Amino acid sequence: MNLETRETRNQDLAEVLEQQAATSAILDVISDSPGDLESVFNMIARSAKQLCHARFCGVFRFDGKLIHLVANYGISSSELEVYKQEFPRAPGPETAIGRAISSGGVVRISDVKKDHEYGSPLIRTMNLRSVAAVPMLCNGKPIGGIVVVRSVAEPFLDRQIELLKTFSANASIAVENSRLFQEIQASNRELSETLTYQVATNEVLQLIARSPIKIQSVFDMIARNARELCQGKFSGVFQYDGKLIHLVGHHGLTPKRVEECQKVPPSLPDKETAIGRAIRGRTIVHIPDVQADPDYSPDALVQTGKMRGIVAVPMLREENPIGVIVVWRSIAEPFTEKQIELLKTFANLAMLAIEDVRLFREANRQHAIIREVFGKYVPESVVEAIVSGKGHLKPVQTTATILYSDLEAFTSIVEDMSPIQVVQMLNEYFPAVIEPINRHGGVVNQFQGDAMLVTFNIPVEDPHHADEAVKTACEIQEVVKNRTFAGVSLRTRIGINTGTVIAGNVGSGDRVNYTVHGDAVNLAARLEQLNKDYGTLVLVSGSTVSLLTDTYPLEPVGEVIVRGKHESVKLFKLAT
Repeated sequence: MNLETRETRNQDLAEVLEQQAATSAILDVISDSPGDLESVFNMIARSAKQLCHARFCGVFRFDGKLIHLVANYGISSSELEVYKQEFPRAPGPETAIGRAISSGGVVRISDVKKDHEYGSPLIRTMNLRSVAAVPMLCNGKPIGGIVVVRSVAEPFLDRQIELLKTFSANASIAVENSRLFQEIQASNRELSETLTYQVATNEVLQLIARSPIKIQSVFDMIARNARELCQGKFSGVFQYDGKLIHLVGHHGLTPKRVEECQKVPPSLPDKETAIGRAIRGRTIVHIPDVQADPDYSPDALVQTGKMRGIVAVPMLREENPIGVIVVWRSIAEPFTEKQIELLKTFANLAMLAIEDVRLFREANRQHAIIREVFGKYVPESVVEAIVSGKGHLKPVQTTATILYSDLEAFTSIVEDMSPIQVVQMLNEYFPAVIEPINRHGGVVNQFQGDAMLVTFNIPVEDPHHADEAVKTACEIQEVVKNRTFAGVSLRTRIGINTGTVIAGNVGSGDRVNYTVHGDAVNLAARLEQLNKDYGTLVLVSGSTVSLLTDTYPLEPVGEVIVRGKHESVKLFKLAT
C-alpha cells in the first residue's frame, strides 16, 4: 500500500469516526433532553454543515401545510433575514426542501443555476450552486427535512447523503420523543389539575360538613379557590334573594376595593352585567372580553376595575337562581371548559351550603314550635326525643292509650267562687296532677277547662303505655285524695282506653297544635262520663286491660253499650 492510499484510508476512517461521534452526540442530547428539540436541531445543523463540507445547513419542520425554518448553521444575519422572508412557505418545486417534502425522497441538485424550476431568490442572495435535501419521515409521512448548500457546483457524495439520512432519522426520533414527552407532560398537568380541583372541592365539602351554619367561611373558601384555580384577578360570591343581588364573599380585592364594594347597595339583576345575565337567564355567562361586548354596561366595567375576561355561574335550587359565582380577569382571555366545570361544582356546593343553613334554621323553628307546644306539658326528655327525631309530629296513625280526666261537680264547686279563686285552684291542681303524668311519659294533649286529654305512646313510643296510663291514674287519685287546692277538696274522674288514633300537628304557619283524633279518644271521654253512672272515679276499657303487664286493683264492671258505639265494651274500675 503506497503512502497516498494510506492517507486516503486514514482520512476516510477519520471522517467515519467524526460522523459516528456527531451521531452519538446527537443521540445523547435526545436522550438527556427529550423535550429540547431546539438543541437537537442546532446540533444537527452544525454537524451536517461541517461534515458535509457545506456553505450552510438548514433544518426545517413541516406542519402539514407550511414549511418552517427551525435551525441553521453557517448563515449570516443578513442571509437569515432573506430566509425569514421566504419561510414559512408551502411545499413546491421552487426549493429543494419543498421538493423533498412533496416527494418524501432525497433531492440532489448539482447546480441550481441549471435547474429551471428552482425559483428561490436565495440563489442570487446566497450564490447557491449545489443543494441536497433529505426529508424527515414519521410513519412514512414528511414532518420536516435537512438541507445542505454549497457555493460551488460540487455535488454531495453518497456517504454525505447517507449521513444526512442518519441525521434525519435522529431528528425524527427527537420529534417523536418530544411529542410523547409533551403528551406525558400534558397528561401529568391535567392529572395534577384534576387532583388540585378535587382537593379544593373536598376542602369545601369538609368545611360544610364541619360547620353547617358557618356559611360565610364556605363563601370565602369558594371565592378563594375559584380565583386561584381559575387564574382570576379576583372573584366574588353573590346571593340573590329573589329581588336583589348581595355580595357575600370575595377574594383578591384590595382593602380599598372591598370598602368601595361595601358602599354599593344591593342591585337588581340586569342585562348589562354578567351577574345579572346569569341570574335572569339561569345559565352560565362567559365573556372573554367585556370591552368587546357592546351590551356590557360601561358603569359596570368601571366597577369591575377595568376587568376584561369574566365568567358568571349561577347557583340554582330547583331551577331557581339563588346566587352567582363570578371570576374576573384583567386580560382578554377565555376561561377553559375545566375551569367553568369547576365553578359549576363550586356553585352546587354553595347552593348546598345555603340549603343546609335554610334547613338548619327551619329545623330550629320547628324545634322552637315543638318546645312551645310540648315544653310546658311533658318532660324535657320527651321534648328532646321529639326534637331529635325519635317522636312523631307529622300526621301518623298508631296505637295509643288515652287518659281523659275531669273534675267531679266542677260547676257546683266554682259556682260561689270568684274567677281569681277558680284560677288559683286550677293553678294548684294542674301542676300536682301533671307531675305523675310527666313521670310516666304521658303528654298533656289538651286542656279543656278543668279537663285534660293525656296520651301515652304518642308522640314518643312506649311499649308499656297501657301500664303507664293506669299507674298515672292511680297516682293522680292519691294526689287529689290527700290534699286540697286553694283550700278546696276535689275529686277527679278518669277514663282510660287504648286504640287506634291519628296524631300530628294541626294548624297553619307558626300557629300549630299537636292533637289526636279517633274513636279511641272519644271512648276515653265517654268512660270518664260513665263514672257518674257507676259511682266510680276511674274506668278502664278491656282493650287497655288486655295490654297490662303488671297487676293493679282493677275489678270488672261488666259490658256496656257506650253511646255512639254499636259493640259492647268491657269495663274495669279502679278499686279505691
